[in-house]
Parts: sequence; C-alpha cells; structure tokens
Amino acid sequence: MKNTVLSVLLSIFLFAPSGLFSAGRNVRTLSHYSIYLHKEQKMNVYVPDSKGRHSVLYLLHGATGDYTNWADRTDVKNIADKYNLIIVMPDGGAFSWYSDSPMMPESQYESYVVKELIPFIDSAFATYAEKNGRGVCGLSMGGFGSIKFGLKYPQVFSSASSLSGVLAVMRHPDKWSMAKVFGAQADYASNWKREDLIELAQSSKDTTVALKFDTGVDDITLEDNRAFLTILQKLHRTFEYGEFPGGHTWEYWGAHIEEHLQFHSRHLLH
Repeated sequence: MKNTVLSVLLSIFLFAPSGLFSAGRNVRTLSHYSIYLHKEQKMNVYVPDSKGRHSVLYLLHGATGDYTNWADRTDVKNIADKYNLIIVMPDGGAFSWYSDSPMMPESQYESYVVKELIPFIDSAFATYAEKNGRGVCGLSMGGFGSIKFGLKYPQVFSSASSLSGVLAVMRHPDKWSMAKVFGAQADYASNWKREDLIELAQSSKDTTVALKFDTGVDDITLEDNRAFLTILQKLHRTFEYGEFPGGHTWEYWGAHIEEHLQFHSRHLLH
C-alpha cells in the first residue's frame, strides 16, 4: 500500500507543472523543465471561466522580450474574456527567433514549442488537442515565429497571424542577433533560407492554415511585410493583410491585438 501511494505521488510530482501561481485575473504563471532547452521555462496562461474544452492560441513575444510582455503591456487578459480561448504566452528567449539554432545547441526553440510546449498544454488543460483547436500569433520576432509555424506545421495549427513581423529575414543579415542563431549569412546561407518565410511560402503545398498579418506604416518591418504580401499574391494564397498608422511600439500592438483574437476565434473550434 505504501509503495502504491508513493508511486502515485511520484507520478504527480514528475508530470505536474513544477510551478503554478496567480499572475492576475484568469492568468496563471506556470513553469516546467524543457528537455530541448535544458532549463526551466515559464509561461503565462490565460484560462477562460467557462467549463469544457477550449481551443488554444499561442501568443509569442518579440526580441528582447519574455513571457510577461503581453499580459503586462497590453489589455489582452481582459480582451480575451470575449473569445473563450486559452491563451498561452511562452518565453521565447531574447533572440531565439523561435528556431532550432544550428550554431547553439542549447537554443532549440522551434522544437520546444512544437514538440514540448504544445503536448504540455494539452496535458495540463482541457483543450481541443488537434489542428482546428490551435492558433499562433506574435509580434516582431514572434510574428516571424508564428507565420513560420503556420507554414511549416499545417498539421498542427489552423491559423497563424503576425503583428509587425520580421517576415523577410534574408533582408537583415546583420540585425537582431540573427547571425548568432543562423550563422553569418555569407557563410551559412542555407541556414537562413530554411528559415525564410518567402522560401517557405513558395515551397508549402498546404493552404489550409488561415493567415493574417499587419504592420504600421512607420514600422521598421513595413518593407518585410510588403515583400511577403507580394509573394502571397503571386501564389494566389488567401490571407488577411493591413497597414495602419503607427510604428514598432506597444501602443500599436495593444491597439490591434483584439483584431487578431477575432481572426483566430473565427478559425478555431468552440
């Protein structure tokens, strides 16, 4: 009997979240150990009051940011009440580019999100654990990550969207620590092409993932977004696109995040 009880307690300890505490109304902060990153990973998770299963939106932060940004710097936790989605705000590192770095073995953020974080969330919450129950959205570096995940993993996500995304990484060989992640572009061009959204869009055979992206007319990513727009138009791909007043700021992202929640809500199970 003692051995049975010990076994049950050990199972709970091993597989339950290693940290769980409140971060505000309906937002919980969880942590778990990542085998892909070899460290403890934190995340904020918004959970609706309603009972039953929910679709999940993975909401990615930008470069130099962390898992607290969206909840701390926008009103997303209150806006989310309207859309009945679980919203997971993971920590993507300061300059991970949500990629599996060939240069840094400890920086395998793509595998972390797709192979580890998603199963963790599906085991911890009552989710629709299928393609039509998952969307991904992000800003700047996270906008790049979200569109990349949508293009590379159409079997995992139903919708992908970006605010001010860096959507043409080949245009930025010397910026935002990309060379540390992918290697110097002059020497490791193939690493960059594997991550380039324009290349991915051209090679993708699946068109079932709904895409949305926007940026400010004064944003540093404006030309990236227009380049990606041109490619999608040439491919006759269905998408939503917008340019609005504003720059690469939290004021812009806070003003437009609800449009993205609406978009994902239309494409996800309820």
